[in-house]
Amino acid sequence: MILSDFHIHSCLSPCGDLSMSPKTIAEILAKKGVKLAALTDHNSALNCPSFKAACVKYGIASLFGMEVQTSEEVHLLVLFSDLNVALDFGKNLYETLPPIMNNPDKMGDQVYVDEDENIIGEVEKYLVTSSSWSIDEVSSIVHAL
Repeated sequence: MILSDFHIHSCLSPCGDLSMSPKTIAEILAKKGVKLAALTDHNSALNCPSFKAACVKYGIASLFGMEVQTSEEVHLLVLFSDLNVALDFGKNLYETLPPIMNNPDKMGDQVYVDEDENIIGEVEKYLVTSSSWSIDEVSSIVHAL
């Protein structure tokens, strides 16, 4: 049996906070004996590169994905073993989000960081909105990848 966690949000998701860096998440997972984990922020994979680096450091096998909010407002976890595939999927998904901008004071920060926890960017669109893609479209795209 392998202790795993496939639904983790980081400081990129507005429901998280700045203390939830991928490095800190990996440290906590290692202390709890988790050996396989997936970072699944809302509608983005931008913190997956630093998550991968942190997991390597702590001997945790990593998957990369996101919690996609479909046009029906259903939340789907999508997981990829390839980091670049996850990043490309996330880039395409971002284009399907409505032009609702994040207000960090009201909705929370949406930052992505490097492996040393330095903020390297902030996502402009509010990530907890629905994509224009339906459940069926997300499923088809993910399975094709």
